[in-house]
Amino acid sequence: MKELKDIKSKEAENHFEEFCTKKGIQFSKVDNKKNMELRGELLIDPSPKGKAPDYFCTKDNKSIFVEVKTLIHLTNKARTDKLLDEKSLEISEILSPKEELRTPLKTKLEKSVKKFNNVKSQTIPRVLLLSGFFSTPKWFAEAIFLGAHPSYKKVDDKLVDAGLLKSDVGLFDLIGSNVSAIVYWDDEMMFHGGVGNSNPLIPLSTEDFFHFFRT
Repeated sequence: MKELKDIKSKEAENHFEEFCTKKGIQFSKVDNKKNMELRGELLIDPSPKGKAPDYFCTKDNKSIFVEVKTLIHLTNKARTDKLLDEKSLEISEILSPKEELRTPLKTKLEKSVKKFNNVKSQTIPRVLLLSGFFSTPKWFAEAIFLGAHPSYKKVDDKLVDAGLLKSDVGLFDLIGSNVSAIVYWDDEMMFHGGVGNSNPLIPLSTEDFFHFFRT
């Protein structure tokens, strides 16, 4: 399992680096413990023991920090182990990704926050880039991180978008103020999507999101 996780993590980082190269984004690996000069510039604790986000990215005098995390299952570890158990293959249960992914995504968010807490700058946005999302990633990201879902209203006998309706406590509400936004690669749409934190310490503007992820 660890080997699969390592492979998928490396694939996600390679995908991001290829994207940066294609889009003219300069990137440096802050988590490389040998980059002591860079770590000294960017981190509160630059020592090899100090936590660090994966990347520091710049483009046209704008900068962001990016931490890449990968999902390799559609559910949590307990359910995955159960489904992989040969004796459980005939068990039919309803899969609720919104509920079951909340715990692994909470863990990834917590680990990202700890890394961003070691960053000196209080003005550069911090992005958690999630790899491995599946169908309708925007819906899951909004539901899990914002605790909200799309709503609609009736106008002239037609349903029109009424924006997001807050219906639950999201992960951002609990532990995520130090993360500016969640960004993900949408395989169906073939571009990056994102969900901004509604109450971040350092916001990622729509303009900056497009500057790095949609140009």
